[in-house]
Amino acid sequence: MLTLAIETATKKLGVSLMDGSKLLGMHECLFSGNPHGESLAPFVEQLLLDARVSASDLDLVVVDQGPGSFTGLRIGLGFAKSLAFSLKTPVVGVSSLDVLAAAVPDSDKLICPVIDAKRGNLYTAVYVWGKSPSSQEGDFKMGDCPQKRTEYLLCPPNELLSQLDQKAVFIGDGADIFADQLSAAGTVLTEDFWWPSSVTLNRLGQAQFKAQGAADPQTLSPIYLYPMDCTVRKS
Repeated sequence: MLTLAIETATKKLGVSLMDGSKLLGMHECLFSGNPHGESLAPFVEQLLLDARVSASDLDLVVVDQGPGSFTGLRIGLGFAKSLAFSLKTPVVGVSSLDVLAAAVPDSDKLICPVIDAKRGNLYTAVYVWGKSPSSQEGDFKMGDCPQKRTEYLLCPPNELLSQLDQKAVFIGDGADIFADQLSAAGTVLTEDFWWPSSVTLNRLGQAQFKAQGAADPQTLSPIYLYPMDCTVRKS
């Protein structure tokens, strides 16, 4: 299964191309601003060119649907849905928090991805390690994977900490910003774990597609936990 993954939820823009479990190529770059709209299409074009495949060869498109950057998510979802519509290619969306959590090695601690949501808040959820559903022989296998124990949350760090009943591992750019508060409740991982990986996104998307099928491109939308930011306010 030739799968393109598109990661635009944070400052890190990433795309990856996989043939099943085999990585064919990836392009990732951490930007100080939000140039995803200018850089995404060239990233994808170069990735396909390097792999000597065309967009029409794709079997699946996977996109990070957030939570995260309002602008980045709109760009990534818009691009992925355009590909799906024009090429009639299946598309799935995966949460940025799931992607971050899946990058943590098997642990007996809770896993808390934390993305800076501004205004003193975090996008977060609490995960524990568990067995993934079994797959048929020859299918892509994720092996063990973290399972979500809470809903996706928008909250300040102290509210997250109040929900923890044991030590946790904290990952994401919010772990750096709120390190002093979070480190008292567990381990804050280094910068290597601050940004969602397009390769992990690709793997999760493949597993999700095999378990649940494709999303409807017309209804696939970003996960916004600040609903008022996405509505027109009446005067």
